[in-house]
Amino acid sequence: QPSDSKAGSQIESKKSSIATPAKRSAVTDDETAVEQSGRKSSTKSQPQHGAKQTGVMPVLRLRLSAANLRKADLLSQNDAFCIVKYGEQTVQTAVLMDNKAPVWEEVLELQIKEVSGDVEISVWDWDSKTKSNFLGQVTLPLEPLCHEPETDEDWFSSEHDLTGRNPKESKSVKGQVMVQSQFVRVNQPSDSKAG
Repeated sequence: QPSDSKAGSQIESKKSSIATPAKRSAVTDDETAVEQSGRKSSTKSQPQHGAKQTGVMPVLRLRLSAANLRKADLLSQNDAFCIVKYGEQTVQTAVLMDNKAPVWEEVLELQIKEVSGDVEISVWDWDSKTKSNFLGQVTLPLEPLCHEPETDEDWFSSEHDLTGRNPKESKSVKGQVMVQSQFVRVNQPSDSKAG
């Protein structure tokens, strides 16, 4: 797992209470929040883009934070979480309660079979009584995120302005999402079958 060292990182850690609700209402009418945290331990080795080796899977690791988000709740700060989509894969962060500048202290992982396509990151305000409020999203090409680290502390950092899902929605969206990424290979369990 990555070191807690923030050398070279543009993200400043802040402590917040973390809640992972047992149930969430639909994020949108046709989309539900995913209950995965994406945390996995792995052994780092020097990756190669699109590498296909027995027992080894290329993985994109992401660490996320956000700032200057639109306030969705009247009486408190946002209860923010992120959903990350790549192809058929969807992972999400924990919910950071009452937080105006969330820093998710976790690593999300996406399996990469080929370095192509886009990664979609959306930010939401969780609500226990109604559906979650959309705060903004960004769509990033995968290839620039596939930074091959020399050490566990070596993360590629970038900052992106959030937008809406359509021009009308974009007028009310504000804030940025900060993305740290690593492209590594992790060992997979053997596929051999006994008996």
